Amino acid sequence: MFEKPKVLVIGDLMLDTYITGTSDRLSPEAPVPVVDQKDSFELPGGAANVAINFKGLDAEVSLCGYVGSDESGHKLIDLLETGKVQNNGVLISKYRRTTEKVRIISNERQILRIDREDRFYLNDDEERKLLAKINEHVADKNPEIIVLQDYNKGVLTTRIIKEVMNIGKQIGAYVAVDPKKHHFFDYKGADLFKPNLTEYLIANSLDKYFPIERIAKRISDDLREIGCKNLMVTMSEHGILAANRNEILISEANNDKVKDVSGAGDTVLAVATLALFSGFNLSDTAWICNRAAAIVCKKSGVCPIALEELNEVCKRHFHDQ
Repeated sequence: MFEKPKVLVIGDLMLDTYITGTSDRLSPEAPVPVVDQKDSFELPGGAANVAINFKGLDAEVSLCGYVGSDESGHKLIDLLETGKVQNNGVLISKYRRTTEKVRIISNERQILRIDREDRFYLNDDEERKLLAKINEHVADKNPEIIVLQDYNKGVLTTRIIKEVMNIGKQIGAYVAVDPKKHHFFDYKGADLFKPNLTEYLIANSLDKYFPIERIAKRISDDLREIGCKNLMVTMSEHGILAANRNEILISEANNDKVKDVSGAGDTVLAVATLALFSGFNLSDTAWICNRAAAIVCKKSGVCPIALEELNEVCKRHFHDQ
């Protein structure tokens, strides 16, 4: 279905921890549910989940970023090794904690999330080491795709973004970006720019009730402002608003029952990047992304897409056309 390129993912790495159980009573201490814990487990999150999604789609993946010198960081590295993601570009910081999101799942629904993290920017020495590692990977692997996954946790600094965008241009790599508000307009020249609707509205100083139809009317100007070739705004239950210089479209979301939206944006980023890189047009790419998001949203927790799952729904659709 897709080509199998070499992909370098750079960004904020996280450990997603899940505590699962059931609840049928409130605490006598406060009006909160008491969860009888049945299980707990960890999964790669953030840019690490993006890398796992690319791996699930049969790409050859390398990952660069930072974890802390803590138990969560070591667990994340172990999970990447288990997932067969090349992680020798993952550096250990003695200054910052590994970002960890702890989700409490009761009766298959998330009822609470606890974040443990530092959000300050890398210091000069950490920037230098990460850029050296990125350049080392580029020289060694010659990636055809570079992905920047920004969660505003401090790893993607202005300097790193600028130098990675220049690297992408120099080697002719396809550059895909999932931005957040702090550096929203710093990724000029990206081949794919994929914010979610909330990020898009905040970056453009628009009210959260700004009509989607009006966004569609102004999006040609946004393409020029952002300086990207393809713009895809994920809009949750409203689907995907996609645009390039040739077309503007809204691809409707599935009506499937949603269990958990965690990690769906990471899946869409990986699927959209591979689809466009492989020659799919914008309309088909948006359609495929909506189906991929529907697949992972049916599952509890941050779950990557599997190529077999995606192939199955796409086979039926494209066969019927």
